[in-house]
Amino acid sequence: MSAVEKLDNIEAICFFPKDFDGSRRFFEDKWGFQPKRIQPTVENPNFIEYSFRGATIAIWARDAVAEIMGEQNLMDEAHNFMTAIKVPRVEDVDEIYEDFTSKGVVCISKPETFGFGSRAAYFLDYERNIWEIFAWVEGGDGPALVNP
Repeated sequence: MSAVEKLDNIEAICFFPKDFDGSRRFFEDKWGFQPKRIQPTVENPNFIEYSFRGATIAIWARDAVAEIMGEQNLMDEAHNFMTAIKVPRVEDVDEIYEDFTSKGVVCISKPETFGFGSRAAYFLDYERNIWEIFAWVEGGDGPALVNP
């Protein structure tokens, strides 16, 4: 199976709001979304994932995103979201990284295993939109599910 064939599903649309708490209130209070995953802790979140009719919508605090992807990659106002693709195995993240970078795809954060339970790499497409390729280290739906 080629690297591209492993990219079979867009897992989530993830927004990088300037006002994380305001965005959370909007999605939960106005639209009635219920959190599916909260990280790093319920008491002090910087990432919240919601299920929405078969899709996943997430919000991720910009300062937390900048720690991983670099502030310089978020300076453009266009970078208020990313598209996330989950692959089956953590090894797939590295294989896709090798394949993409060999073809000249810009990687803004090399494959890394994060304390919140995933291994991920981050890329830019032609228009500099951010794409995350990730796998849960423990497999399945990953940690911190509050509403499976």
